[in-house]
Amino acid sequence: MGQDQIIAMSIEGRFTPAEHPGRETRPHHCTYHNAQPSHAMSIATTNISGCSRKSHLRSHMTQPNDPTQPSQITVAQIQQLIRERYYASDHDRGTGGTFLYFAEEVGELATALAANNRRRSPPTPAERANLEEEFADVIAWLCTLANINDVDLTKALTKYTDRDRVTGVKD
Repeated sequence: MGQDQIIAMSIEGRFTPAEHPGRETRPHHCTYHNAQPSHAMSIATTNISGCSRKSHLRSHMTQPNDPTQPSQITVAQIQQLIRERYYASDHDRGTGGTFLYFAEEVGELATALAANNRRRSPPTPAERANLEEEFADVIAWLCTLANINDVDLTKALTKYTDRDRVTGVKD
């Protein structure tokens, strides 16, 4: 897939979910909801009426008996969840196309952080929820990149558990 195809995919392959009017979200393959393909492209994409990776993650991060209380989830569990749900379509898209989605999510996180830093009052519950969603999206797409490049994030993160291995501070 060439760079122009990837850019076209990221622009033309969007939909606006009913639950977030005015906010564009990329389509994705979703075996969990038995979604149907929304259009023909060089990769399989799906319009699933507002379903997103974060909704899947949320469903796996809550206790079955109390859906308002998040449970603890490990890096390995989140990476495996992303692998189980999206590996086939993510692998077909490749690192280049997936990295564009990751970069888009980093940009959305930057926008949310900047908005929170400009205001003088605490964020509203909706603004706080948006910030949390953007952090989750960045982590989910980072897991996707790790999966399609055969990187075990838990193993990679162990460098931060050894004081002698990580030194220095970035200014």
